[in-house]
Amino acid sequence: MIFYADFFGQDQTLLNKNHPANLKLDEKNLVHKQSKVFGPYECGDALFKNIKIITYNEFGLVIVKSDYLFLSIACGTNKNYIHSWGHTHSDKLSIELQVDGVDILLDPGTYIYTPLPNARNAFREVAHHNTLVVEGEEQNWWYDGKKGLFKMMKQTNCEILNISPHEIKIALQYRQIIQIRQLQIGGTKLEVNDASNKPFVSNWNNLFYSNGYGKKITPGNMLASND
Repeated sequence: MIFYADFFGQDQTLLNKNHPANLKLDEKNLVHKQSKVFGPYECGDALFKNIKIITYNEFGLVIVKSDYLFLSIACGTNKNYIHSWGHTHSDKLSIELQVDGVDILLDPGTYIYTPLPNARNAFREVAHHNTLVVEGEEQNWWYDGKKGLFKMMKQTNCEILNISPHEIKIALQYRQIIQIRQLQIGGTKLEVNDASNKPFVSNWNNLFYSNGYGKKITPGNMLASND
């Protein structure tokens, strides 16, 4: 059984509202690729039992839930969302994953604001999210100085290419970089397939995260896969 809904409870047959189809996308140019498989897990083929897919189009988030699974993927693009993107992070295409109550992939959170500017920036940079990282690049650069702590440049554009019972596929463009993340859903495993027109690393953050303001936790090697 699969159930689709967005924040307003609408059918998710078409999903490009607030994700305009204006990316100059030619997948043949995305020659750099990486894949990773998560699972199988003890719950076996029940991993995707009673699956629900929920989209928050204005905010830019897709959530997949089942009896054993919580999975989210960030795809925020709405140019009208907060005038300065002050609370935006470089987290597009980043995923969070929990299986049977166990955290596998975590978002780093926020941690802190003005007291520690370097820490503030570290927690929002692309290298500390579960997404595709191009060396020397941020998805959204922030401005220098104190004002940059709450002001980012609006440089990313996401487009949802497909959502079905078996696949979530989202494209991202920032400046001259184009990337696609495909999640293959079903069976006993989650497969993540990444592609980019620039060399990249699929980053899986397990260095630290924050579960509240001013709190930092080092979770250790939480990453569970079949490496």
